[in-house]
Amino acid sequence: MQKILTYILAGFIAGVFVSSFVGLGWALALLFVLVGTALFLVLGKRALLPALFIVAAGLGVWRYDLNDSTGGGLDNLTGRRQKFEAVIVSEPDERENYTKYVVGVGKSKILVTANRFPEFSYGDKLNISGVFKKPGNISEFDWVAYLAKDDISYEMFYPDMEFVSGD
Repeated sequence: MQKILTYILAGFIAGVFVSSFVGLGWALALLFVLVGTALFLVLGKRALLPALFIVAAGLGVWRYDLNDSTGGGLDNLTGRRQKFEAVIVSEPDERENYTKYVVGVGKSKILVTANRFPEFSYGDKLNISGVFKKPGNISEFDWVAYLAKDDISYEMFYPDMEFVSGD
């Protein structure tokens, strides 16, 4: 039983790991699940462990793709000026000339780079007006993946921000 769980866990982790570097997508995940299932059906118990590994890898690819593609829901609003209400969901990152806030809008998170003043705090509800966009990678650095580890799907630079209420 422990060997089976090891193969399942290793397959799932392998699927997530490979997907984090190469966008495999849900179609390939489905193919892995079908190939693993067919392998087991054709070869029986002899192929149980490899079949479980392949199916689990497919589920890992699917899980990564699901997380990667549902981070937003605001894609149709990017690139245009929007006004919305948001809550600061983590401690602000204060720098010398600007502050970075992570704000939550529904299930989406946006990294907001704003002027140093006025200052806002974790838990503050704000009215924000500006243009948000999908982040892009910076030279050799995978900025998109760096933000994705914190479930941040969008960026916004120097919007108008107005305090509504505290936590």
